[in-house]
Amino acid sequence: MKCLEPAFRQFRSTEQQLSLRDPALKDLFGGGSMTASGQHITEFNAIKISAVYACVRLIAEKLASLPLTTYRRMGPGKGTQEAVDHPVYDILKNAANPFMTSTEFLRTQQGVTSLVGNSAAYIERNGSGQVVALWPWKSTSWRMDMIDGKLFYYHYDEKGGFEVYRQDEVLHIRGLGGDGYCGYSMITTHRELFGLSNASIEYRARFFANDARPGGVLKHPLTLSPQAHSNLRKTITDQTTGNNKRSFMILEEGMDWKDVGIPPNDAQYIEGHIATKEDICGIFGVPAHKIGVMKSGTVSYASVEQSNRAFWEDCIRHIADNWEKRLRYSLFTPTERQSYFVKFNPTVMLWGDAKEQAEKLQIERRNGIINADEWRELLDMNPLPNGEGKTYICESNMTRLDQVGETDEPQAPALTNGAAKPAQLTNGAAH
Repeated sequence: MKCLEPAFRQFRSTEQQLSLRDPALKDLFGGGSMTASGQHITEFNAIKISAVYACVRLIAEKLASLPLTTYRRMGPGKGTQEAVDHPVYDILKNAANPFMTSTEFLRTQQGVTSLVGNSAAYIERNGSGQVVALWPWKSTSWRMDMIDGKLFYYHYDEKGGFEVYRQDEVLHIRGLGGDGYCGYSMITTHRELFGLSNASIEYRARFFANDARPGGVLKHPLTLSPQAHSNLRKTITDQTTGNNKRSFMILEEGMDWKDVGIPPNDAQYIEGHIATKEDICGIFGVPAHKIGVMKSGTVSYASVEQSNRAFWEDCIRHIADNWEKRLRYSLFTPTERQSYFVKFNPTVMLWGDAKEQAEKLQIERRNGIINADEWRELLDMNPLPNGEGKTYICESNMTRLDQVGETDEPQAPALTNGAAKPAQLTNGAAH
């Protein structure tokens, strides 16, 4: 997907054409640019890099796993409630369209956004203007342009034809960007790093394909003719590669074999490969240990909850906020935006182990934040019978701020001038 590129900014009709040498056009159709490491990097092969795939998958699946609910504001001081009767509720909660669940839709669109910086989906509405489905577009099948101060989206079919859509007809999720209209493509911005990672993967594959032996020098005491040199090379190759790995190699005429090349570990190859993975994690904002990159000296957490909270705060939270605001703006009318909004619930992500969950719920229960039925609902249990679980409780020694200093102990009555004095006791008897 390309948007607001100089080449496309002028592309307003089918009569105007792009140069076949234009880098933007080459990227659009998957050609990519050559990196210093000799790799062609596009969104199609970048996802094959294990660290890239792991980061994109983790972010997309974590976001899609969070409950996404549509709410209605009931008025000042009256709180909110789930807007189950609004069409958007079912689309975001259950199915985005007849072929995709809401989870599949969110996962797909966020995966594309993480990789290329933008994702788009057509907003299908009925005759009353209500949203009935969301249809994702392939990242290479659309572009956007601004004409007379308004955004328009061009969606291309497989035959080269296209349709133009207004901004209110498209759900456009933007990643980090520099112009407010488009997100940066991670593939374009960090092409060299991805190319380096891809080159190291290819090197490792070739290294082990050669039985983990980088090569060697064959010493011959005499001078070989060109034909003898060619025959000897072929013989050695046939004896030591393919199905003949680890077979015996017989040397004649005083020849000697000497290994050359530096083993990957000795050349700190492994450390360099890990460093590249850590750089990729940094690009996506994913803690390295979340995709299995572990090394001494990395940040550790005291609990699962702390680890998940750090991931939420540093990575997922701003992505969820970006989705919430865009969904509200694109799926609701200006009038509806005054009352309706959507919200991700990160509770399931921030829960720790079973003990941490129980302690958290216990504190909330004892302080009147949740009742027994709400607790049981979080554990997928049925409510208590006869409404017994709907009561909120709190500890008895909790006092309102305006009652601090007051006591429930009875006070002795104040004495007045006409009041009788208490009896005086002497030696245990009353006078």
